[in-house]
Amino acid sequence: MSEGKRVSLLRRRSGLSVSEFREHWAGPHAAIACTMPGIARYTQNRVSEGLWNHSESKYAFECDGIVELEFRDEQSMVEANASETVRTLLPQDELNFLAAITLCRVPIGARQTWDGKVKAMLAGKLARASSLTRLHEFLGGIEPRPAEFSIDLVLGASHREELDFERDPPNVFATLWFDPHHSLKTIFGPTSHWSKMAPSFISRGTLWRCDTLAIVESSTPEPKTR
Repeated sequence: MSEGKRVSLLRRRSGLSVSEFREHWAGPHAAIACTMPGIARYTQNRVSEGLWNHSESKYAFECDGIVELEFRDEQSMVEANASETVRTLLPQDELNFLAAITLCRVPIGARQTWDGKVKAMLAGKLARASSLTRLHEFLGGIEPRPAEFSIDLVLGASHREELDFERDPPNVFATLWFDPHHSLKTIFGPTSHWSKMAPSFISRGTLWRCDTLAIVESSTPEPKTR
């Protein structure tokens, strides 16, 4: 299982509007990030709508954007982490537009972009080891069925000392793709089958609709559903 990918939860700095946050993220920050060696794919997922949340507090996970940053392989990720970009330039620039960042290592391979489809992303804490099987079965049985979905276990998490972060980070991410005519509010709303059943295998979680912005796209074929 290759670990050459990071999925990071971002929360914008207080005082920045959503548009200001997105402009800096897609502009100056992306320009810095692209100087990392070995990038295979880099997607900015701009959170456009909260679809579902299960937590004792207001949010299980609070964020304004989700980064998917995939490297060619594990060695490329190691080299990138040792670069000046990761050690100095990115952390310095994050202070300009972020209040919090949580960086999670996951396996490579999940689809990041898909023209003509709508993307939903879940960050969650599985209730128990057997919950992974339940999650997979449940996502495969959602009606209307997603065009594709993927599930990634978190292999490890880290943070920046200068910024806030999730003290209890997610241990799983899931990505679901739907046809545009499907109502995600109906599929994941308060009276949906998902909302009734998901808390039995997800102890804490938040699910968002995301608009994708591909910064670096791979020339390799996208993977099949898994």
